[in-house]
Amino acid sequence: MKYFNHLNLIPYIDVALMNSYTLTHNPKFINIAFTFDSDIDLLKEKLMNSKIIYIHPNVIQIWKKILFEINFHPKLFIFFGSDISIDNGIEEFKQRFPEAEFWIQNYTGVLAGPYKILPIGVNQDYSGEIIKHQILGISYISDNGGFRREFLQYLNYNTNLHKYLLPKSDIPTYLENLSKCYFSICPMGNGFDTLRFWESLMVKSIPIVLAHDFYENLKFQYNHIPMIVLNSWDELETLDLSVDKYNSLWNDVDIVLEDYWVNRI
Repeated sequence: MKYFNHLNLIPYIDVALMNSYTLTHNPKFINIAFTFDSDIDLLKEKLMNSKIIYIHPNVIQIWKKILFEINFHPKLFIFFGSDISIDNGIEEFKQRFPEAEFWIQNYTGVLAGPYKILPIGVNQDYSGEIIKHQILGISYISDNGGFRREFLQYLNYNTNLHKYLLPKSDIPTYLENLSKCYFSICPMGNGFDTLRFWESLMVKSIPIVLAHDFYENLKFQYNHIPMIVLNSWDELETLDLSVDKYNSLWNDVDIVLEDYWVNRI
């Protein structure tokens, strides 16, 4: 079974709109990328026959001015590859391209709208056995980003949770250890979405997250996703985690599969 990572979409993208810096750091786009140094007439010609358009979130505002002057009819806009969140400012795109769909990573705009939250997905597929025997897992958390720093500070003062810490390891071992857990703590990182959240779902572990507009949107769009949302990490101490609770919450999640997205292109 193949699981989703946002980079899996590159073979289906007709045009990628970036700048020199973002292209240098994302070389997989090289064959379909246009930057601000590219020939604008060549871009216009390419767009006339293009349906799937990728725009790097860091350069949306600049490309918006260019695209709005071009008469073309895209089927789908895709935005991913940055920790930058995208909110109601995307409405201008919908007004200019009313027939297009929008798949957006780190989307925090209106709940009811034509914008699909695109998962960051998983780092690596897991095909091993899933045998649960640990109620909670806290996999290695690096000190990057304010959200994780907040959780690490909480963890430092709550040593009773240290028994749930999973050792730092390579990715296959990390996924195997995670697969043994019924529940997994998933603090945000630099961006709102995290690999850890989707990797937990891949190995049938229910993510525990802190309340945020992103998760409110995610639950609104995909209400079958099993997750526990806390208002404060302090609630962990009184959270009644059990196998029965897991069984009452768990649902298989199709949006973590690559086919879910590829079949909708």
